[in-house]
Amino acid sequence: MNLVLLQFETEHLMLYWMVSLWLSQVKPNKDLIQTVLFNQCVVTPLLIVSLDVMPAYNRVLGIYQVIGTIVFYSLMHCIWFYTTHRIMHTRWLWHHVHKIHHEYKITHAFCAFYCHWFEHACVNLLSVFLGPILFPSNCLVLKFWLHLSTIMALYFHSGDSRTVGIEHDIHHTLVKYNYGTLGAMDWLFGTSKKIVK
Repeated sequence: MNLVLLQFETEHLMLYWMVSLWLSQVKPNKDLIQTVLFNQCVVTPLLIVSLDVMPAYNRVLGIYQVIGTIVFYSLMHCIWFYTTHRIMHTRWLWHHVHKIHHEYKITHAFCAFYCHWFEHACVNLLSVFLGPILFPSNCLVLKFWLHLSTIMALYFHSGDSRTVGIEHDIHHTLVKYNYGTLGAMDWLFGTSKKIVK
């Protein structure tokens, strides 16, 4: 069993709820809390145990290797998340899986992981773990990446109009735009939509 990643998951739980409280101005309802906790406490540990994402404990990385690793992880995340998220918008998956996440037209941080368990595993988690599976890193880099990914997911759902996060609100409202995380894949495939002021 991957005890290191399970320890990171405990930290992730605290990080998710503390940052959500800080970023959100709304109170989460019971259904949202139950769904997110199920995804965090059942789906995530099951996926962690089944994946081969064991960090190399004694691997020493220089600063350029660390930066390169994070860039590689980000690239893998962008590609996987955009692709699988767009697939979630196909008719069957929309009605049976992804529609749950879109119950919130105006997003807030708490709803970042409010989704069907299948979506949480295939879209949210695998987009984060794909880079570390393909290119294992040391514990500190992996921990940084996992926590950075959590904070970014929360921030993109916070509805903060000063940043790219507001573009995700456009996705929740108009549905067929802004599938990706940082905008590169949306720009590449013509699905980017900006706010017109």
